[in-house]
Amino acid sequence: MISGINNGINNAAAVQQQTAAQQKNEQKISKSESVSRVEAIKQQIEAGTYKVDVEKSAQALVDTLI
Repeated sequence: MISGINNGINNAAAVQQQTAAQQKNEQKISKSESVSRVEAIKQQIEAGTYKVDVEKSAQALVDTLI
């Protein structure tokens, strides 16, 4: 009976470790995507091809002021 409880505890710990590892990977991917997006915008600005979304910018400004 005690070995069954120990197995359950060990299994729960293994699941928690897997979950933590998966979350860490997802954070790395998300950060990598953000860096890629920033690099793309930087290149567009340097090339003079970056287009500002005037409507989005205006809406963000209005949302901030309200």
